[in-house]
Amino acid sequence: MFGVPNWLVIFSLGVASVGYFIIRLIQERSFYKDKNKPCPPGHSFIWGHLRLLGEVAATMPPNCHPQVYMAAIAQRYDMPGAWYLDFWPLADPVLVVTDPDAAQRLLTGTPTLKHPQVGKFMGPVLGEDNIVSVNGEMWKAGKRMMGSGFSQGYVKPMLSMFSEHVLVFHEKLRKRAVERSEEEFELEGEAAKAIFDVIGSIVFGMSLDAQGKGSVLLEDLRALIQYLNFVITSWNPVRKVVEWWRIRGVKRRSDEVIRKAVLERWEVMRDEGEVPSRRLAKSIMDRVIADWIQSGEQGPPKGEFLDLLVVNLKTLLLGGHGTTTDAFTYTVMLLGLHPEAMRKMREEHDAVFPAGLQESAEMLRTNPAKTNELEYTTAVIKETMRFYPVGFSTRIAPPELKHLDCDGRRLPIEGFMLALCQFASHFDPAYFADPKAFRPERFLGAEGAALHRFAWRPFERGPRACMGQDLAMDELRVLLLLTARWFDFETVPVGKREARTTFFELDALVGDMAFQEMKMGAAVRSGMKMKVRLSGRE
Repeated sequence: MFGVPNWLVIFSLGVASVGYFIIRLIQERSFYKDKNKPCPPGHSFIWGHLRLLGEVAATMPPNCHPQVYMAAIAQRYDMPGAWYLDFWPLADPVLVVTDPDAAQRLLTGTPTLKHPQVGKFMGPVLGEDNIVSVNGEMWKAGKRMMGSGFSQGYVKPMLSMFSEHVLVFHEKLRKRAVERSEEEFELEGEAAKAIFDVIGSIVFGMSLDAQGKGSVLLEDLRALIQYLNFVITSWNPVRKVVEWWRIRGVKRRSDEVIRKAVLERWEVMRDEGEVPSRRLAKSIMDRVIADWIQSGEQGPPKGEFLDLLVVNLKTLLLGGHGTTTDAFTYTVMLLGLHPEAMRKMREEHDAVFPAGLQESAEMLRTNPAKTNELEYTTAVIKETMRFYPVGFSTRIAPPELKHLDCDGRRLPIEGFMLALCQFASHFDPAYFADPKAFRPERFLGAEGAALHRFAWRPFERGPRACMGQDLAMDELRVLLLLTARWFDFETVPVGKREARTTFFELDALVGDMAFQEMKMGAAVRSGMKMKVRLSGRE
C-alpha cells in the first residue's frame, strides 16, 4: 500500500491498539480515585478489583454464586449501601447495591432494565426472547402471556393436585428411610422430580410422571442448567466447543417436546369445539392457546407467537422447579440443624391440620386456604430464603437515569452493571437483628411488623419480581406439611467444616454445602447429600 511495508502497517496498528488500551485503562482506573466513589480497598491500577475478588474466592468453595463474594466484601470492609467494583476489561464495572431503599428506587419510578449480560448467559439454553432477560414490549408480551397463571386465585385451588405429587414423594422417602436410612442420597435431585411433576401440571395440565417412569424433558432441562455451570467453570476451549454442540441438540429436543405438546393440545381444544375462559382453563398452556383461538387466528399457534410460547413455557419449567427445589432443600437442611424450629413447625402442623398423613392431604383437597394458617411454617420458609435467596438481579440504567442517590452521595450509574445484592442485605444487622441466627420468629408478630419493608427480597421486588413467588410459597408449605412430621433429615457435610465468612457460621456445621453455587441462579451445591430416617410418627 503506497510502498509501505506490511510489517510497518501491522506494527503501527499494534502500537495504536496498545496506546488505545493504555488510555482506556487510565480512564477506567482513574474513576476510582475519587473518595466520593466508594469502593473496597486494594484497588490496583493493573488488576482493578480482580485480585481482591480472587483473594475472597480463594477462602470459599469453587464456583460460589457472586452474591456470596459481594456479601463477604461488604462485611469485611464495612461498605456503605452502594459501592463500586472494577473488573475492566474482563467484565463491565459493577455498582453493588445493598441498601434496600436504594434498590427499590432502581426498580420503581424510572425502572432500570435487565442487563444485556443476562440475555447472553441465559439465551443459549432458554432462547433469545425469554421473559427473564428481555425488556420493553417483548417483556410485556411475555408477562401478558404467562402472568395470570400464577395468581392466587388460580394457584390455591390446585393445592389438592400438589398434594397428590407430594404424597408420592413422601412414599419414596419412607421407603428409603425404612430400607436405607444410613445411605446417603441427593435430596435436591429427588425433590426436583416431585416439584417438576407439580409445575408440569400447572404448565401443561397433566403430570409429567418424573417420579414414576421418569421424564426425559426434566433430564434435558437439568442438562441445560448444568451446561451453564460448565460454561462458568471450564477453561478448556475444546471441551467448551464439544459441550456447546451437544447442548444445541438437547435444547432443540426440549423445544420440540414443548412445541409438540402445544400443538397437540390445540388439536384437542379445536376438536372439543369449546374454548375455556382464562378463569376455567386447566393450565397456563390452555390459557395461552385459548387467547390465540379467541383472537380470531386461523389454524394452530405458529410463527413468532409459537416460538415465544415455547421459550417462555420452558423458562417457567426451568425456573419454577429449580427455585422451589433449592428452597425446599435448604429448608430441610436448616431444620435438621435447628431441632427447636422443627419442633415448633411440627406442632403447628398438628394444630392446624389433622395428625394423619392422608387426613392432612384430604383437608388440603377440601380446604386449600387452610395453608394460610401455617404462620410459623411460612416464617421458616422466609427465614430460609433470607439465608438462601435465589440470586441477585443485574440491571442497567436507561439513558435518562444517570445517578443513584445513596448514603448522601450521588453515584454515577451510566454504563455500570447494577448488582442489587439482597444476600448482603439479608445478613446486615441494620435490617435483621442477629443475622447469623436461624430464627423464624423474626418474621412473626410485632418483630415481623417492624422489619424494613424492602429488606427481605429473595424474589426481588417491583414490576420484574418473580411471577411465581406465590406458587413457590404454596408448594413449599405443602411439601413441608406432608413430610416434616414423618422424617428426620441429616445433612452430610462436604469439604472443610470451619467458619470462612463473617456473615454466617453454617460452613462450620455442613462445610461446603453451606455455600450456593452458580448455575442458572444461586443453587444448591452437589445435590445436597442427606440421610433420612423415620421420626417415629405413624
